Amino acid sequence: MSNASWDKSARLFRFDGPPGSGLPQQRQEPIIVSTLGNVLRVLLATSKDDWWRFAIAVDDEPDISDAALREMLSRDDIPAADFGER
Repeated sequence: MSNASWDKSARLFRFDGPPGSGLPQQRQEPIIVSTLGNVLRVLLATSKDDWWRFAIAVDDEPDISDAALREMLSRDDIPAADFGER
């Protein structure tokens, strides 16, 4: 993936429950809005058992979730997180 791809604007969403659980599956407000690289780094800090709860929306692309998200999180070229100065 090119540096330009990691720098794309991305929004991280969390779902309440697995499909078929009866819990809401609609998208809520994003919990993080940052670059794709930063969003992936935040997810890497969570338990792999919880990755099914998340989806990433990137402008003009299909949402990244399920197997595609797990595959992306397994890459070794995700850049270090950079949230700028605070």
